[in-house]
Amino acid sequence: MNKRDRINIIRLILEVSNEADYAKKTTKIMYRVLLNHPQLKQYWTVLTESDLLSYDLDTQTFKITEKGLKFLNAYSDTGKLIEANTTTTTTTRTTIANLDAKNNLKERTEFY
Repeated sequence: MNKRDRINIIRLILEVSNEADYAKKTTKIMYRVLLNHPQLKQYWTVLTESDLLSYDLDTQTFKITEKGLKFLNAYSDTGKLIEANTTTTTTTRTTIANLDAKNNLKERTEFY
């Protein structure tokens, strides 16, 4: 299993907290994000201090804030840009390789 980076874990916590049909209680978030309580507590501290997540004392649930939603949107947009760039780069490399192969074949035919 690959080691997850902090930004992906933050994204997961925010996504789980944003799900309307999912109770955002501590234990359920722990199971969905696959972190133990001390680890998750560290992330909750950072996320609530950054105003990406809020905690409702009455219902004892976490809720994503407007700022948290903007973060998720920006993360998604960045992922799409990276994916598009990767696709373009792969296509460009394939095209260059094909052109190079054609030129190589042309040179070989001219030689004989």
